[in-house]
Amino acid sequence: MNHLKLFFIALAVFLISDALWLGYITKHLYIQNYQPWLRLENGQLQPLWWAAALVYLLLGLAVSVFVVPLASGSVVAA
Repeated sequence: MNHLKLFFIALAVFLISDALWLGYITKHLYIQNYQPWLRLENGQLQPLWWAAALVYLLLGLAVSVFVVPLASGSVVAA
């Protein structure tokens, strides 16, 4: 149960931080500098949602399985 809780916390942190970063903070920077590589439609990013979901699930799983147990209560050890 602890791993499941950690997984959902990590997933939420990744989703919120990435939404802020990609959606508001650096959106114009990415559109200006990486336009040839982006999937744009009417000036808006059009991500592959299935791929994004897979990446977020794997990131949350990796943090909850590999990072948190290694930290064993110490932020420095993480």
